[in-house]
Amino acid sequence: GITKINNKFIKTFKEDVNKLLEEKRHDRIIDKCYEYLKLSINKEVINLLIVSLINVNQFNLASYFIDKLIELTNDPASVKNLKRLKAKLINIPKTGRNTINAKKNYDYLLNVIRQKEENEKATISLCMIVKNEEKNIKNCLESIKSAVSEIIIVDTGSADKTLEIAKKYNAKIIHHKWNDDFAQARNVSIKNATSDYIMFLDADEYVDKKSIGFFYNLKKPTYPHSYLVKLLNFTEREEDSNFFVEHYSTRIWTNNPSYEFKGRIHENLVFNDASCKPPQIKTDVAIFHKGYMKNEMDKKNKLERNLSLLKAAVQDDPDNGFNEYNLGIHYKVMRDFENSIKHFKLMQQKQEGKAISFFYIFGLSQMANSYYESGNFTEAVNTAKKALELNKDFKEALFSLALAQLSLKQYDKAIENFNKILSDKNSDIVIGGTMDLSIRSWKTYVSLGVCYINTKEFDKAVKSFKKAIRINKYSGDAVLNLITAYHMSNNSKEIIPLVEKIKKTKFSLKHAEKIIEKLFLLGFKKQAVSFLECQKSNYENGKFDNLELVFMKKENLMKADICYSQKKYKDADKYYSSYYKADNFDFAGMDRWGHANLLLGDFLKAENIYESILLKHPGSWSIYHNLATAKMSLEKLDEAIDYFKKAKSANPGSLETYLNLGKIYLFKKQYDSAVETLNYAVFIDGDYKLADLLYYLAEALFNTGNFEESIEIILKYLSINTANAEAYNLAGLCFFVKKDYINASLYFLKAIGLDNDKNDYYVYLGNSLKKLEMFDDAKTSYEYVLSLDEHNVAAQAGYASLLLQSTLKDLNRLCV
Repeated sequence: GITKINNKFIKTFKEDVNKLLEEKRHDRIIDKCYEYLKLSINKEVINLLIVSLINVNQFNLASYFIDKLIELTNDPASVKNLKRLKAKLINIPKTGRNTINAKKNYDYLLNVIRQKEENEKATISLCMIVKNEEKNIKNCLESIKSAVSEIIIVDTGSADKTLEIAKKYNAKIIHHKWNDDFAQARNVSIKNATSDYIMFLDADEYVDKKSIGFFYNLKKPTYPHSYLVKLLNFTEREEDSNFFVEHYSTRIWTNNPSYEFKGRIHENLVFNDASCKPPQIKTDVAIFHKGYMKNEMDKKNKLERNLSLLKAAVQDDPDNGFNEYNLGIHYKVMRDFENSIKHFKLMQQKQEGKAISFFYIFGLSQMANSYYESGNFTEAVNTAKKALELNKDFKEALFSLALAQLSLKQYDKAIENFNKILSDKNSDIVIGGTMDLSIRSWKTYVSLGVCYINTKEFDKAVKSFKKAIRINKYSGDAVLNLITAYHMSNNSKEIIPLVEKIKKTKFSLKHAEKIIEKLFLLGFKKQAVSFLECQKSNYENGKFDNLELVFMKKENLMKADICYSQKKYKDADKYYSSYYKADNFDFAGMDRWGHANLLLGDFLKAENIYESILLKHPGSWSIYHNLATAKMSLEKLDEAIDYFKKAKSANPGSLETYLNLGKIYLFKKQYDSAVETLNYAVFIDGDYKLADLLYYLAEALFNTGNFEESIEIILKYLSINTANAEAYNLAGLCFFVKKDYINASLYFLKAIGLDNDKNDYYVYLGNSLKKLEMFDDAKTSYEYVLSLDEHNVAAQAGYASLLLQSTLKDLNRLCV
C-alpha cells in the first residue's frame, strides 16, 4: 500500500488505492493516480502509476512515466534500477489494451504536469569569466548545459577558439578589459543574468554527473539565499580521489542585486544589505576543479600572475588579515617558506583582537607546515599546538604536529597523533577551509610507517605501507619505504614479489627513478631493470630511454651508498671518491661521503667535501652542522662557531648542534655563552633524550659559580647515565666547593671506581679526606699519585699541606 501520501488534496486517496490493490483493479488505480497527479506531483504516486500501467500491459505509457520519475530522482541506485526496468519494457511485445481513452488521459495529464513544473521550476544563469580556455570550456559547459537557462561568458581577451566553442552553446558573450580584478569581472557577468538563480563556474571546472538532479529540482525562490557546494580540487591526477583537496564554496545564489563579489583575487560573494542576512545552505553538489594540477598551473603561469594580484590586494586593503593569509598560502605553494611564514605572522597581527575567522585556524596550520618544510621543527610543533587549541581535532594541524614530532625523533608522540587522525572518522569539514583528503588516509599511513621503521617495529611498518598502497597504488613514497622496511627487517625476499606487483603502475618520474635507484642500491638489479622496462612503456616521450645508462654511471655511487649503509666507511670513501672524480655533483651522496670521512676521523677531507658542497648547493642543517664538526675537530673553533650558528638557524630544534656549540664555548672558557646555549637545548629536550647536554650544562654552571644549579643538573644526569666517571668527579667538585666533604668523598670514590687511571680523582679525594681530618686515608691517596708521578704538583701540594696540618694538630695536642 501507499505509506507516504499527501492527503491535503484528496483525503480518501490512500483508502481507495489500498482497497483497489487488494482487488487487483489496476485499471481503476491508474485513474486514481491520474486524478491525484493533476493536483500534486508525487514521486510515490508516479511509481504506483508505473506499476499499474505495467500490470495492464501499457508498456509505452509506463516508459514515459519512468522517464519522468528519473528526472525527479536524485538517488543514483534508484535511477539505475529505473533505467534497467525501462530497458526490459522496450523488449516486451506490444500487446494488451491500449485504448484511445487511456492515451487521451495520459496526454492531458502530461500537459498538466508540464504546466505545473513550468510555474514552479527555477531558471538558472551560468556566469563565467574566461580567457584562452579552448582546452577546458567544452567539458565545463557539457557538464551543466541541460540544467541552465542561459550562459553568460565574460571574456577578458581570448585569442584561441574559446568563444567559438562557447557560441555553440548559445552563450551570451560580453567583452571586458582585464583590470587585474577578478571581482570586477565576475560582477560584470552576474549583472547580466536574468534567471531566478545565478551559478558561477570557472572553465577548468565541471559538475559531477551525480549532482545534476539538484539543479533540475530547484524551485522558484521566495527569499534571498545561497548554496554551498563541494569543490574537489585535483592536485596530481584527474579524477583520482587520493589526491583531492576539498573545500566548500558559495556557487549558487538567488539573483538579487545585493549580492556582489569583493576582492581582487580569491574573491568572496557578499550580501550588501545589512537589514537581511540570507541563509547559506549546504548541498551535496560536487564540482571538480583541475586548475591546481601542476601542468595547468605551469601552462597558465598562474603562480606569477596570482602573486602580483595578491600583493596588490594587500595594498588595496592593508588591514585585511585574509589577504595576508592568501599570500602565505601562495608562497607556501611556491615553496618560499620564509615569505610564507612572514605573511602568516602578519595575518596573526592583523587578526589580533578580532573574532576568529574561518581562515585563521587554517593559516596557523599551514604556518606550522611551512615551519616543518623549512626544517624548523620546534616552531612547527608550537604553531600546530596553537591551531589545535582552537580546534583540537583539526587534522591538518595534527598532521603537521606529528610530522614535526617525527623529525624531532619524538616517535611515541608522533605515532599517537598519526593514529588519532586515522581513528577519528568524524567529518571535520569547515566552511571556507581546504581539506587534504589524502591526510585522512594514505599519507598518514606512510608517515606512521616511517615512525615504526625508526622504532624498529618493522611488522607494523610493513602493515602501514601496505595499507597506504591499497588506498593509493600510485604512492611512490609508500613503495620506497616498504622496500626499506623489508630490507631492514631482513625480509628482503619480499621485495621481489612486491616489484612484480607494482612494476606496471605508472609512477611519477621522480618516484620511478627513486624506486629503480633503491633496487639497484639493495642489489636487486634484475628487478630494477624489469621495473625500468615497464615504466618506459608507460611513458611515450622517451623520458626513461637513458635511465639505464645513468644508473650504470651511478654504479660506484650505489656501491658507496651500500657500504655507507653497512657502516663500511673506508670502502664507502673509496667508491665515493671514484664517483665524484668525474665532476659529478649530488648533494645527498656528497653529504654521506663527508659524513663517512668524519666518522673515519679524516676531518680535513670532510672539511673540503662540505665546503665544495656549499659552493654549489644552498646551505642546509646537515651541511652546516657537519662542516662545523669537521672544523671543531681541526681546532678551527671560530669558524666552527659560525657554522654551528648557521646550523642552529636552519634547524633550531637540533640538539646535536647546541651540544657541540656549547662544548666549544666551554673549551674557549666562554662560560656564560655555554650556559645560555646548553640551557636552551635542555629546555627543548624535554625528555632528556640527549643526556650529555645535562653534563656539559652542569660543567658550564660550575665554572660560572652556580654550584647549586650545577649539583641539581649533574645529579639529574647521573640518574640517567651511571657510567660516566667525569660526571661523578664533577659532582664531587660541586660538593667540595659547598664544603660538603662527605658527599664530595663519596662521589670522588665513585669516579675512581669507574676510572682508576685518573690521578686527579685521587688528589680530589685526598683533599676531601684531609678536610674530614681522615689524614691516613688522605695520605694514602696522595702517596698513590706520587708513586705513579712524583712530579705531580697537585699531589705534592696536597701531601705537604697534609703533613703541615697533621703536625699542627699534634702540636696542639701536646700544648693541651
